[in-house]
Amino acid sequence: MTPDEIELYKDIVKIGIPALAGLLAGLIPYVLERNKLHQEAVREGREFKRNQIIELIDCFSKFSGNLSAYISRLLSMKYSGGEKFYSKLVCSGDNVLLNEVNLTKAKVISGLIGGNQLVEAFHEYDRQTSAVINLLAKPEGISDDKKKQVVAELKKKENELIVMFNELS
Repeated sequence: MTPDEIELYKDIVKIGIPALAGLLAGLIPYVLERNKLHQEAVREGREFKRNQIIELIDCFSKFSGNLSAYISRLLSMKYSGGEKFYSKLVCSGDNVLLNEVNLTKAKVISGLIGGNQLVEAFHEYDRQTSAVINLLAKPEGISDDKKKQVVAELKKKENELIVMFNELS
């Protein structure tokens, strides 16, 4: 090796090692920041889903509670009477109608976080709800067994939804 080649190698080492260290010094914070942003996005996604599940359950429970009260009053209609009972029945029916927005909101949220199966279960529950209300609102000629059967079917649909809620988290 000539002295010029040795000097060239010395210069490469003098310049190359600090340059490599500089590249690594810039690359390491980049990788760390990128991982931090990824973890933050994952955390925000989980938090969003958790908040949506809470909202879904809250909307469903509001509607379901009002519906249960209304169905109970409809079932006790033949045993009760009077203006006070019918005013409570009408008020309870109005509450169900007012809370229909909660059921719709729950359907929308279920589409966001639960997929088609949960949305379909909500539609089935809604159809069963309508069938129960239509049957119980005009109870003439309908046996108590038939009433119990449709209410039991509604409770079954409600329980299926609750099991699906548990599977969301």
